[in-house]
Amino acid sequence: MEISLLDIPEVAMDRILENLDFITIQILRKVCHDLRNYIDDKVPESNILRLSIHFAMRCIFVTYQDFSGQFEMEYEEFDGKSTRLKQSRNQKILENLNFEEAFLKDLQLILRHQKGILENLMVRSLLTTFQSFREFPKILKSRKKLLRVKNFEVYLKDELSLQPILPFLDSSFLKTISIYNSTMNPDFLELKEDVWDF
Repeated sequence: MEISLLDIPEVAMDRILENLDFITIQILRKVCHDLRNYIDDKVPESNILRLSIHFAMRCIFVTYQDFSGQFEMEYEEFDGKSTRLKQSRNQKILENLNFEEAFLKDLQLILRHQKGILENLMVRSLLTTFQSFREFPKILKSRKKLLRVKNFEVYLKDELSLQPILPFLDSSFLKTISIYNSTMNPDFLELKEDVWDF
């Protein structure tokens, strides 16, 4: 007799989840809707050390790193209204879910449960008109506490795009902010004082 993971008692399932690292839990969330909903309701703790987000034209590349290793995800537009989710050599089609919405749902869950200090947060975007980039500060705002980041590295087209993000980073943990122009010009952006008024 075969038993599905969803058929095991809640206590046993909770015990399994307690012994998994956050990246493995994220992989497990992608198995099916019921499992994802169960995991999301249990609020697993996230201890991501490094988070890298690259907003591209029709896809978003995300790299998470915790104590157990590195995990890469690619959210790609598929057939106009769906998402092709790639992780390593595996891929899954999320039907009727825009790639930016899929990314934002995952990011919100991860950042909502981030308890530790991020050693490095890197955000790269050629265009700041992407819905997912515009929603990023809203996700940070929805957290109960400011995001604790030691090193914030950002590649943007203009400095004003940075202003909505900075108020949600805990300045008592921030050691460096590296700001680069995402166009072909490798120079630092020139920041105006009002960008820092938050």
